[in-house]
Amino acid sequence: MPNIASLRAKHSILVDHVQALGMIGVVRSLGSAGYDVHAVSDKADALGLKSNFAAHKIICPNKGSANFIPWLKQYIEDNDIQHIVPSGGLIKTLMADIDYFLPFFPQHNSPATLRIAFSKAETQSVFDRAEDPSARMNVPSALVVTKKQPKDLAAYQSLALPCFIKTSSVDALTGDGDDLVIKVVTHEDAHKQTAELLDSYCQVLIQGFVPGRKACVNVIFSKGEMLSKCLTIADHETPHSGGLTVLRHTFGDDWLTKDAVMRLKAMGWDGPAMMEYRYDDASGNFYFLEANTRFWANLHLDLFAGVDAPRIQMDHWTGISAEKIMDYPLNLFCRQTFPGEIGYLVSVLKDRQLSFGRKVKSILGFFLRFLDPRLKSDLLFPGDRWLYLLSIKNWLKGYFLK
Repeated sequence: MPNIASLRAKHSILVDHVQALGMIGVVRSLGSAGYDVHAVSDKADALGLKSNFAAHKIICPNKGSANFIPWLKQYIEDNDIQHIVPSGGLIKTLMADIDYFLPFFPQHNSPATLRIAFSKAETQSVFDRAEDPSARMNVPSALVVTKKQPKDLAAYQSLALPCFIKTSSVDALTGDGDDLVIKVVTHEDAHKQTAELLDSYCQVLIQGFVPGRKACVNVIFSKGEMLSKCLTIADHETPHSGGLTVLRHTFGDDWLTKDAVMRLKAMGWDGPAMMEYRYDDASGNFYFLEANTRFWANLHLDLFAGVDAPRIQMDHWTGISAEKIMDYPLNLFCRQTFPGEIGYLVSVLKDRQLSFGRKVKSILGFFLRFLDPRLKSDLLFPGDRWLYLLSIKNWLKGYFLK
């Protein structure tokens, strides 16, 4: 009887956008498990193309080019690709021909479900209409404004300031829309900028402010149940006032998990998801912000915690294993040292409103964390550690060439 590794080796998997930290984690997860991984990027210097766990390293056309989809179809045929682990950008690119590509995704989703999952406004509307009233709890004040039904200024007055205007590329009226988050400090600015964005998008989501730091429920969801979970909470974001999470740790919260499961069921989603929240340490309250329905940037923390989400999803999809992982060590820390933590530190040092003592503490903390046995680094991954050194080299090269 063949062993599991030999069974996995029979499956050729295309992993897209391997310049992104989360997709590098996918390459490492699936490659170390024995799957035949085709790492793909339109950037020749993508770190994922240097990974020891990528059996095939492919530079593809830019997704915005007319020849990308024909190239992808030909590559699938020529290389007997059986599965595609897509980035969010790839799914959006392929929406025009989604019926062809959907069978390659290891998830049970219809085109309509994909449309909901990749539109922040559409997701909010699903919760607004949900039969379960809990879908309208633990959320910021929010407003969905459509091109067909614009709102007057009075409708914005209930939103807590500052407001955050969010667009989704799938809602763009042309092919060049972006996923934007725009912070505004007055209701008048929110009303004005939303009206301007509706020239380019069919709908826009505006969310009011909620306190707290970023917390995420990272799950593989399949046929209405979790196959894996790992909860993480941000310690540092860059810039320090809020942004990309560069230092985080694992934690546990049953109420947060329950809320995430409820929302994924309401969306009808199947596959990987990072359910993003704000968690207020002072009150213990949490607020759902958005669903990121693809593999997440902080995936390496899950991997270090023993929650091998990409492998679990693929093993279930291929029928190789029915393993589930719900337990993991708490207070395990992970950071993106270069350039992430450097960026955090620089933003602290540049902030004139912060005290000298706070800045000294941040400098000391950066170096002392190298001695913390609980701390992992995203790119310092067993069997692939040289990506960490390569990332430092690339960062230094970019810094001195500015």
